[in-house]
Amino acid sequence: MLYSLFRFFAMFIISSVSLLITLILTYPQQDHPYSWNKEGIVFKLTRDYAKYDIRWFTSNDKILVVVETNGVDSIAFYFIDLKRLEVIDSVKFSFNSKLIDILTAFDVEKNRDTVFVFFSQFIGTPPANISLGNSLWYLKADLKNRKYSVENLFTYDTTKRYSVWHINAEYDNEYNNLYIFWNYSGDGFRTRYKVRKNGDWSDTSGIVYIYKVGSAQVYGWDLPLYSDLLIDNTGKFHTLGLRSGIEHGLSTDSGKTWNGQEISPGNALFERKLLVDYNGNLHAFFSVGTRNEFGGFGPPTSIQHAFSTDGGKTWSAPIDITKSLPSPKIIGLSFDAVVDSWNRVHLVFDAEIKGVGYIYHTYWNGRRWSDFQKLDFSYMGGIVQLNVDEYNNLHLVFSSKPAHGLVYAVGTPLNAPEQPKYFKIYPNFPNPFNYKTNIKFTLNKQAYVLIKIYDITGKLITTLMDSDKKPGTYQIEFNASNLSSGVYFLEFNVDGIREFKKLLLIK
Repeated sequence: MLYSLFRFFAMFIISSVSLLITLILTYPQQDHPYSWNKEGIVFKLTRDYAKYDIRWFTSNDKILVVVETNGVDSIAFYFIDLKRLEVIDSVKFSFNSKLIDILTAFDVEKNRDTVFVFFSQFIGTPPANISLGNSLWYLKADLKNRKYSVENLFTYDTTKRYSVWHINAEYDNEYNNLYIFWNYSGDGFRTRYKVRKNGDWSDTSGIVYIYKVGSAQVYGWDLPLYSDLLIDNTGKFHTLGLRSGIEHGLSTDSGKTWNGQEISPGNALFERKLLVDYNGNLHAFFSVGTRNEFGGFGPPTSIQHAFSTDGGKTWSAPIDITKSLPSPKIIGLSFDAVVDSWNRVHLVFDAEIKGVGYIYHTYWNGRRWSDFQKLDFSYMGGIVQLNVDEYNNLHLVFSSKPAHGLVYAVGTPLNAPEQPKYFKIYPNFPNPFNYKTNIKFTLNKQAYVLIKIYDITGKLITTLMDSDKKPGTYQIEFNASNLSSGVYFLEFNVDGIREFKKLLLIK
């Protein structure tokens, strides 16, 4: 009797423990939703929505760049302080010729307090059926000193039918160089690029793009259309664009030659985004639609996500992030994605459900996408821009029909995990060292990094790094073969936050 009772309780305890372990292992990861609040209208729209575009850049404060063109002979740039929700400066330029639509050939890049805005202009008398620009221009905006200049970067033969189709600019943060790529047509489809080093532009160069058609290897001279350009922490160039389908291009020689790989077959539309997380994984986002009876594409019906864990060599099968949204629906006319310091990828997009426009937010935690947050914001337009700060607050700007302007909203994480440190410096290895040692650090967000070496008297020996860096892990080498044995100090300065480490050189 006692044996049976003991056996019963033993089996009960074992079953309970097994059930508890199963629940722990299968319980879904807790989501950390965001509380969203509209802050106000940052810019009143005065004309058609299609004549606007916006970009972020970060100086000491968060600044929004709004570009407005009347589509005929003027283009204006507005710089908006998101803390004060007001225009802090603006500049307008007028031309005696037609401008290209800024949504087709327009991009913005920044370097500390300097912003470069690239756009296209048509020089000469445009043919009746041609409205694309045949020249490439840029505005250089020095916001610190409030100085602006517009310069012509390149002009094609105005007697021929050249057209600039797309512009994409990107900084190489390792060497602090600015790259500008553009697609054009006229003598076939081509891509050209220039590099800005130490304030000077290089000569114009072409590219070689190698891709596959069936089993055949094809050599081309243009990047996929409407490409999104990314330079990762290892200096490799990536592009995500449209050819027969969505294609990823990889260059290991600073954009001279590319190898293309299809991520998804046809039905891809023009909206796409490429980014890299803190682990070096690539994430590709693109909207897709269905073919119509005329051979084109109808409105987008989903946003797809694919990722690569090996630097773009192989890609996961794309998944439909928006599959569970109710129908009928139009999704992804405009969307944006960012990575926060918890290494979560956030996506904010527009969706028209049964004729009503909404803004949605979701994020990828490394294994799955969280449930949608439908923000109670009325949306209308085609402009959605997202950014994230060091505290993982999300900053959103979108176009609103009732407000007839650009509305600014902030998402604050609730029940958030512990905020990681701003940056981490690992012990240099080896230490003590003979003639060289490796210095490794990780950034949680984009920051300006200054690394210097001093001797024991405080004399500056060398500067190892002085550039803007994207989130990620970096490693640099300090070569002390020409120095004497002794104690040296490493100064690590991230956006003004300083740390020091002692290095011991023994020969």
